[in-house]
Amino acid sequence: MAGDTALGGPQHAPIGSPERTPSGYRVYTDADAERLRFIKSAQRLGLSLDDIREILAFRDRGELPCGHVRHLVPVRELIVWTVGQERAK
Repeated sequence: MAGDTALGGPQHAPIGSPERTPSGYRVYTDADAERLRFIKSAQRLGLSLDDIREILAFRDRGELPCGHVRHLVPVRELIVWTVGQERAK
């Protein structure tokens, strides 16, 4: 799947390694699809795959990543706003 590249390669993919059919096709679960939707949404916010992996690691451990996310998102939003202001000049 081309998504392996978008996720940083199969060994680093935040959705893990899916099962395979006897013919070699990957079989993704509904949970995998939900996780991928989260990843794409987080990327649209400007988070890097490393940031997203950290957030998912919190979730996988059953911990709330709220404090970590609050630290990441405002910084990214400020950068986007600043770049936008510079381009407007």
